[in-house]
Amino acid sequence: MLSYLAKRKAKLGQLWRVGGVLLACGLAAGQARATARVRQPIPSPAQQKRAQAQLQRVIPRRFWRHTPATTVALGQYLYSHYQRTDASSAVRYVALQAAVKLACQAGDPPTAMHAMAALIKNYQVSADNLNLALYRRLAALKNLGDFADLVATHLLGLARQAMQAKHFAVAGRFLQLAQPLVLRRNQLAEVEEVRRLLRRVRFDQVLQNRYRQLAAWLKRHPKDDDGALARAAYLFLIRKQVQGVVRYLQHSGQPAARQLAAVLSRGSAAGELRAGDGWWRLAGRGATAYAFLLKTAATAAWRRGINQVPAACAAALTNRHEAQAIALLKRARAAAQRSGAEDLIALTGAWYAGIGQVQAAYRAYEQAKRHLATGKISPVDSQVIGAYNCFVQSRWTKGLARLARGANRRLAQVAALGLEPGAAATYVRDQLFVANSWWRIAGGYNGLLRYNIERHALIVYAAVYPDLSPEQQRRVRLMLARFNRGRW
Repeated sequence: MLSYLAKRKAKLGQLWRVGGVLLACGLAAGQARATARVRQPIPSPAQQKRAQAQLQRVIPRRFWRHTPATTVALGQYLYSHYQRTDASSAVRYVALQAAVKLACQAGDPPTAMHAMAALIKNYQVSADNLNLALYRRLAALKNLGDFADLVATHLLGLARQAMQAKHFAVAGRFLQLAQPLVLRRNQLAEVEEVRRLLRRVRFDQVLQNRYRQLAAWLKRHPKDDDGALARAAYLFLIRKQVQGVVRYLQHSGQPAARQLAAVLSRGSAAGELRAGDGWWRLAGRGATAYAFLLKTAATAAWRRGINQVPAACAAALTNRHEAQAIALLKRARAAAQRSGAEDLIALTGAWYAGIGQVQAAYRAYEQAKRHLATGKISPVDSQVIGAYNCFVQSRWTKGLARLARGANRRLAQVAALGLEPGAAATYVRDQLFVANSWWRIAGGYNGLLRYNIERHALIVYAAVYPDLSPEQQRRVRLMLARFNRGRW
């Protein structure tokens, strides 16, 4: 009896499990059908015409008078009433289109953007084309006013989405629309971010076009070593998929490719520079059709490594690894010269020219530290240690306290103001004085020391940038552009 009950219970459990699987499959199929029904086809012209006539009959009389207020109200009514309703698909489509148009005419960006989002979500339309058309109209509005921040934020979000989808031409158009709006927001970091993204989009678009030109060649070499290397380089440049790149490199079978795969996962300055060397070696080993991709990958890796060199050198010098920092500067200079990129050559050449100043600052710092160990530290020693902390190691909070007690009165004044800003009434003026002073002081140095001082000056400028005059803002933007030359 017990065995019979156990068997019956097991059979019932099995039936419940089967039923659960079938129910889950049915729900999944229902969800799939619901998802498929979300984006409906665009109604035909005849359907849209009938829907327009139907809308005209049901629109309340209070919207019949054509005034700015009724235009705004009608756009909001059409959006709120027809985004979710039992009306036909054609009526909702026409209503949402009319809501977008009326909201643009009335200078009501939130309603226009919400109606457009509902249109894109529910109908099989081209999201990129519709969004571009909408935001062109919004960016051209003279009465955009307080909505400029909202429109700029949405444009930057759409640009990043387009870049992730590898629609680089569309992303470039969104960024061009966002650029003047971001300039109006008076945020230095955002202005530079838009310009950096524009440079990146143009580069990626050129690269994508060149890769498409290789499509016929890649079809003839789908699985051999050459095709694997070409695909690895493209993934490295466009998608930044390290695992996929490593898989293609290992598939190629070349020893140099396997060596490159071993260093790709290291994101340090030295690792990026070694990765660039690996790509360059592969480009010189008989590559023909895809040599452009390999050389571009090498330059991209070198550029990323060079961007990390200042921080890596500061860390090495903080740990008293002077030889390691100097070797990294030499390696960055050699990589820039091999790439042939003029901006990188100029940047790393300036760093290399300042090696003597780094060495001199290191020797003076070591001597001052010996004095500090004996307890007999002078204002001169305090100045030397503070300058080394700030200019070489980029440890500004610690170094400014030393400089404020140093022998140089000018440096002490600037350092004291940088540590403890004055009264609120004079804050902007004092910080502008601090930033200008650091920028002028940087002119007396070369290489990494100048780089670190200018970087700190720009951080101080950014804190007061919205309060500066238009001429001062233009000057700061020129400084930032010069500082960022050679960087993505």
